[in-house]
Amino acid sequence: MGDYFIKTLEKGLNAVGSSLAEIRRIIITHPHIDHFGSARDISEKGEVEIWIHEAAAQALEEYEEDFLDTNRFFESLLGKSGIPEELLGTNHPIFRLAQRVRL
Repeated sequence: MGDYFIKTLEKGLNAVGSSLAEIRRIIITHPHIDHFGSARDISEKGEVEIWIHEAAAQALEEYEEDFLDTNRFFESLLGKSGIPEELLGTNHPIFRLAQRVRL
């Protein structure tokens, strides 16, 4: 996940005469994967502060287990609804994508 998004961000920043090295602060507004997924990768490019509300930080600390719990719930629900087994669980692309997120 990280490489594609980092390269896309770098390209956009370069287009406006900036770079990842100029980022000094990341503000995570809430703990949704599309709002924090590359924060660590970006922060490793320079001296970057990551700001996040205490409650959101706790949610991120528990993200992996919460994700697994949610996945198990939906896997059970979808399985009971007749979705083929090969579309469920850890082999599904969405699950693999989420597992690559670096917290």
